[in-house]
Amino acid sequence: MGLYRNSFARGIWRSLNNTLDAINNNWNQWVLGYDRRRQSRLLNRFGIDDLDYRELMTSLIVIVFIFLGIIAFSISKQNKETIDKAKGWYNKFLKRLSKCGIRNYKHEGPVDFSRRAIRLRADLADAIRNITETYVQIRYAGRKEKFEYLKLQVK
Repeated sequence: MGLYRNSFARGIWRSLNNTLDAINNNWNQWVLGYDRRRQSRLLNRFGIDDLDYRELMTSLIVIVFIFLGIIAFSISKQNKETIDKAKGWYNKFLKRLSKCGIRNYKHEGPVDFSRRAIRLRADLADAIRNITETYVQIRYAGRKEKFEYLKLQVK
């Protein structure tokens, strides 16, 4: 005996379908019926009276920029802390290599440096490659979860 033959299940299904249809209809009526009068009532609830479209657009743009600024600041602050720590550990790694006679040039990025360092010291190739890959993932791909692994590699 399937659900189709069960009159109770069909009744519940029909009732659920009608409820969803009513919700959809109310939403459509609200969105399609949104006019200047409804907008004024909504803005009045927030204490905004007699606002013309220029003032409204200017206010919205200012609010959006403030909101985006707050988000950008919080994201950059979180990432910067981990990146700065990762840079410190990478610099420690560079100092160790400089003691082996491999100096990092100012114009050289991490990947180019690692290629040159591996050519000079093939015996350290795995360590150089792994540390550089981990550092690049943290700094340029935002993979903060790799920070502890970088510390472990450099130690």
